[in-house]
Amino acid sequence: MTSLRFISGKAALGNYLQGMRIDADRRLDARKLNASGRLKASNATEIRESGDVVTGSFTALDYWKTGGGSGSPPGTVADLEGLKEWVIIRKMVGPVETPDFLAERIQDRIYEDGSKYFRDRRDNEYANAVEAAQPGVNAVLGAFLSDIANPVADQFSKAFKAA
Repeated sequence: MTSLRFISGKAALGNYLQGMRIDADRRLDARKLNASGRLKASNATEIRESGDVVTGSFTALDYWKTGGGSGSPPGTVADLEGLKEWVIIRKMVGPVETPDFLAERIQDRIYEDGSKYFRDRRDNEYANAVEAAQPGVNAVLGAFLSDIANPVADQFSKAFKAA
């Protein structure tokens, strides 16, 4: 029997993951969760094929859980350098304060009470994008099944024509 090549299934998986990435990007922008641009720029999809196995992934920087909008729980030691950069980007420093001072106060507050988004019980936009994409799973699986059905039917026909 010939090796099965997942052409339409692979393409369907790629389109599915790309749609999820685009939705996550849109959601981050809508909530202005992309101050430095690094989180959104890290969003990537990848399709891997090994023999007859096709896998796909949607990845982002390791702080997607908190940076995606749900915030940091109490006890989190926020990255001070990142907070300084965020304070500067947001132009939150007045003439008397320094970025160091304000970043340290924010770090202390996150450690004690969690971040504002955590306290407000905000949604994580990555989780929302994944949830919104779930109805598309059946179409992706259907594309893989059509990849299998055609070569199997061809081989079945050839076997009975030879007999």
